[in-house]
Amino acid sequence: MAQPQSDAEHDGPAEEAADSISSTIPQREGWWRLLFLLRSTWLTPPVHKSATLVQAQFQPRADDIILATYPKSGTTWLKALAFTLVNRSQHAVTGDKHLLLVQHPQDLVPFLELPDRALHPVAELEALPSPRLLALTFHTRCFHSAHRRSVVQHVRESERVLFWKYDEMMADPTKHVKMLAEFLHVPFTWSGKVGDWQNHLTEEMAQKLDCIIEEKLKGSGLAF
Repeated sequence: MAQPQSDAEHDGPAEEAADSISSTIPQREGWWRLLFLLRSTWLTPPVHKSATLVQAQFQPRADDIILATYPKSGTTWLKALAFTLVNRSQHAVTGDKHLLLVQHPQDLVPFLELPDRALHPVAELEALPSPRLLALTFHTRCFHSAHRRSVVQHVRESERVLFWKYDEMMADPTKHVKMLAEFLHVPFTWSGKVGDWQNHLTEEMAQKLDCIIEEKLKGSGLAF
């Protein structure tokens, strides 16, 4: 059986740089261990190291979809909804082989900073096809200035940012799922309108269908 590698065996130039940086930044005592300061956010040493690696190595794409949430605010639910909407052309919602039936939403929509990027390289995110669906639990100030600038431009361009409140989502899930689908450019299409058959059937086709229905329902008591 292969023996687990020690942290030292995983260390490369980027990891060593993260370690050297952490040795020079402000520290303070937390409940159980030291905390390190990263752009106004106090983090435990492993998380700080992971975030530092993301800050140095992560390359955002123009079509990335980032789910930024507070802890315990419906993150898992949002991940499941977003994944289902973005991938519903590939994975039918009603299918018995949908990925959400065998994998947890947290695994299908990875966090930028988790799992530990010293053990799971940031390069793994590069292998994901576009558009990438990613999640973030840190304030954007934790990351590179270029990444922050892109977020601030998007905030000013309201069509690039969608703000959700958990209590509002709970109160009206249907409305918010439709809103999320439109924001992700995978809106639901509705053809169920009275008279809409004229856009899909010819008069001859409609008459033939009426005859079939009348024949099949003869004697049922149902009249049209």
